[in-house]
Parts: sequence; structure tokens; C-alpha cells
Amino acid sequence: FLWHVPRSAAATIKSIASQCFGLLLATEMGAASASNQISIITDLEGGNYVNVDTSTPAGIQHAKGLNMANLPGLNLVATSFFYEAAQNLFSELHRGRCITMMRHPVERAASLYHLLSSDPNSSVITPGMTLEEYVDSDRVERNWMTRFLSNAVDNELKLEHLAIAKLVVEQKCLVGLLKYKWESLRRFETYFGWTLDGEKVNDCHTKLLDWNWPNKNKHAAVKEGSDVWRKLASLNELDMKLYKHAEKVYKIQ
Repeated sequence: FLWHVPRSAAATIKSIASQCFGLLLATEMGAASASNQISIITDLEGGNYVNVDTSTPAGIQHAKGLNMANLPGLNLVATSFFYEAAQNLFSELHRGRCITMMRHPVERAASLYHLLSSDPNSSVITPGMTLEEYVDSDRVERNWMTRFLSNAVDNELKLEHLAIAKLVVEQKCLVGLLKYKWESLRRFETYFGWTLDGEKVNDCHTKLLDWNWPNKNKHAAVKEGSDVWRKLASLNELDMKLYKHAEKVYKIQ
């Protein structure tokens, strides 16, 4: 079970699992082929996916209705909705084991801005909106990780929510950090028993991790201590504390 944190290499992990290791995944990729009967679809890259959409609560309920937990050969479920997935996509016989890749909240927020600003159809970033304007607007994300890990997506956050999120990271997930992406991926591979076999698989692995990862969007880093950096850190104060905790968890796991 991959808890998908946007702009933190989760898409890369899914691509590696699918394209390099040939695993069967349940992600958003099956949305267009969703039906009342469970099946497996193959994308243009040769990846195999269940015909469900686990990126939304409605899609998760649909997957539950199809009894996806008992699908033979299902290797990895990916979603941002931790609680919905935990309650609906697994069973006593088929329990999920959580992995996640986490990224510094300021870096993640800046990366999200640049991705959205590169999309002419974005409903979040208006044409010409600068990073500074985005940070000062009501459109910027605030404490996304804490919200999703405390099951308080639309609620006002309190310190209790941070405590819940910390507990989930510590007790429920094998943590990876984007700044240590190679070592983190090795942990995941060892944890699940994914093995690299052959030059072709190794090349696929290296390509997706080092130079041709999904949703690639290079941009200048936000300088630590700058006005934008301080504002993003303040807006994501709880996520900053959660990330610091995740760094500690990473060191002891």
C-alpha cells in the first residue's frame, strides 16, 4: 500500500513497480476502464492495472464493491486517501503494508506550484501568477500531509491532528525520503521482496529514478530563509513538524 504524497516521487514508485518489476497495481490508471466487473488492463508502457480508480473516495468504494482485496496477483495499491483505503481496500486475509515517500514541505509546495503553472488548463493557478502571488493567495496548500494522515482533510487543524499523523507515520508506514530516494527505494524493494533481475530491468529502474521520472518539471529551488520560503514554512507549520518526525523515523527504521 503506497500512501501517495503528491510531488514526492510517488508517481515514480508506481512507474518502477509497474514498468520495471511488472507488478499489478491499483491506482488512478484504471479509471477510464472502470465497470461493474473487475478486470486487468494494460497501458502503452506494458504496465498492468486493475480497472478501478483508487485516487478518489468514490473510486475506492467502487473497488471495495468489486472485492478487489481478493484479486489474485494484486501487488500494490496506491492512493492519497489513507483512511478510506485502510477501511475499504484490505481484509483480514489481505492486509496492506504501508510505504510512503515524503518530501520537505517547502520543496513540495514549490514543486506543486511549478507543475500547476505549467498547465494552461489549471483551475488553481491563474495565467501569469507568480510563486509569490500563489503563496499569498487562498489557493496555496496548507498542511496537506497532516490533513490526510489525521483524516481531517477539510477541518480546522489542531495539535491533536499532528499527533495522530505522527503516530501513523511512526507505527503504520515504512518511510522513505525523497532526498534519499535511492536508499528509500531499496528499503521498499527489500520490504516487499521486489528484485532486480537482468540488465533491462536495471536500466528501467535507473532511468525512471534518475533522469526520466514521471511528471518531471525542473525549476529553481526556493532559497531557504527567503520570504517565500518562510511563508511556505509558516503556512505548513504542522507539516514541517511532521516531516521532522518522519526524518527521525527514517533513521531508526
